Amino acid sequence: MNEYKVLFYYSPEDEAYITCVPELPGCMSDGKTIEDAIENTRIVANEWIETAKETGRVIPSPFFCNIFTHAKSYDIAKYILQKLGTIKAMALEKLTYYCKVWSLTWYGKSLIEDIPEAWKNGPVFPELFFQHQYQKFVSERDIKSKHLLSNEEKRFVDMILDAYHYFDGDELSKMTHSEDPWQKARKGIPSNHLSNEKITDAMIIDYYSKCSAVQVVVD
Repeated sequence: MNEYKVLFYYSPEDEAYITCVPELPGCMSDGKTIEDAIENTRIVANEWIETAKETGRVIPSPFFCNIFTHAKSYDIAKYILQKLGTIKAMALEKLTYYCKVWSLTWYGKSLIEDIPEAWKNGPVFPELFFQHQYQKFVSERDIKSKHLLSNEEKRFVDMILDAYHYFDGDELSKMTHSEDPWQKARKGIPSNHLSNEKITDAMIIDYYSKCSAVQVVVD
């Protein structure tokens, strides 16, 4: 029995929770509730494994990132820009946020040391923001970082980018608005009002751990 990591997000268009198993390329599912989504994901993941066996495809082993180098948000952002090229500042902030989210949820420790705040456009890392403020688009040269990520950290970020990079900044912002950590941190503050309330690790783990792994049979 292997346990593979799962990430999820809510899709208003589909009126469903969408799940993705990054370690099994193309393995996705959905459900009207998080509970339905994880059960459907278990079924789809087992089918993925069975198909791989029948076709002789290599079945990836579950990936565990256990080398954390005390990176800051701008260190992770720098690597994201190396991978994706120039992107909108909004997208960069949210992709960096989801790297923190899923490292905490999957491994119990954060890839990123600094703490995001619940700004009106979604979670923002102030230390990263002040490197790119006033810029709509951000490139690798705009971010100052000499920090070296481990190969494991890079592979982890790659998995997150595979799942989220095709969403634009506005879509990612709306996604975070629909999730508990941003909402709870703002404590009822209207969505268009300023706030620098912290999104704590506990808030993140409490929400995203509802659907974070699926067990499948691998003989």
